Amino acid sequence: MSENQSSAPEAAPDPVHVITLAPEAAAALCSLAASLGMDAVRIDLDGCTGKADFLARTAEALAFPAWFATTGTRSSTASPT
Repeated sequence: MSENQSSAPEAAPDPVHVITLAPEAAAALCSLAASLGMDAVRIDLDGCTGKADFLARTAEALAFPAWFATTGTRSSTASPT
């Protein structure tokens, strides 16, 4: 085995990384984003129960249009107005 090879495969990184921020830190990040001309919102995912819940919270926080369904897709009969 060469010196660049390891004997054990590297573990895959976790697919989700949770960062818990104090309210002051979240506010500071939003202020920083605003100072750079960006929008930022805080989405509280505490107790989030799945994809539909995640999408509903995200849609509400980002003020998505009313046609945005809980699945994150637009109905073929829905109007985007």
